[in-house]
Amino acid sequence: MAAAGAAGGPFKAFGGIITQYEDSGTTYRVHTFRGTGSFEVVTGTSNVDYLFVAGGGGGGNASVWD
Repeated sequence: MAAAGAAGGPFKAFGGIITQYEDSGTTYRVHTFRGTGSFEVVTGTSNVDYLFVAGGGGGGNASVWD
């Protein structure tokens, strides 16, 4: 997660479900993808912190013993 550009900050980005929050005077923006999607940074250059959490592969209900 990186400082967001909504309040005049250095970045402007689009994609996913965007959630914004503030902590200790710093505004953060989270882009959440629940499927295929694109993430695009349209303005800004700087260092960012990011975290990717991936899932999938679960489910299914067939038995190998049938």
